Amino acid sequence: MSTLQEVVNFTIAELNRLEPRQLLGRDLSHEDAAQCPITEALKACSKELRDESGMPDSHAQRATHCQLVREYKKHQPTTWGVTFEEALDKYRRAASKTLKASLDAA
Repeated sequence: MSTLQEVVNFTIAELNRLEPRQLLGRDLSHEDAAQCPITEALKACSKELRDESGMPDSHAQRATHCQLVREYKKHQPTTWGVTFEEALDKYRRAASKTLKASLDAA
């Protein structure tokens, strides 16, 4: 495994440690908690990181998850998509900070 992939795995582990309230800076609504757009945003960010770092089979997994999210957006209330996009943006920002710190230390 390359150093980049090791850093990506570490970053994904760090993202998994974030609580939704810590990530969003607010409590989840009952609707958001029940439908879990935060979980799907974490999966999307993790799959992006794996794909961009060249991990095996990651491109297909990312494409499959993107299709799943598109389906969720079609069938869930608008707030699901809004919360998903907000969480994905914040996971990406957190990942960027963690990646930078890890690569600077390497």
